[in-house]
Amino acid sequence: YFEQLVKAKRLKHFHPTLDWNVSNASIRTDSNDNATVSKKNSGGLVDGLTAAIIGLSRAMVAEQVRGPYFMRL
Repeated sequence: YFEQLVKAKRLKHFHPTLDWNVSNASIRTDSNDNATVSKKNSGGLVDGLTAAIIGLSRAMVAEQVRGPYFMRL
């Protein structure tokens, strides 16, 4: 889902470190079509990107609570 948001240009951020993490990352798919973030072809970090993906996945499965930080994707 994260990749779809990026390709549809629906994910907006203004953080240079996340830009750097994305430039270091590639997507690796296994035989079951499970996608993972890989930094195999680069020496840089992908930790911020991984944290963003985990955060989005947690938000998707969490009970919808509307508060001051609620944002509709």
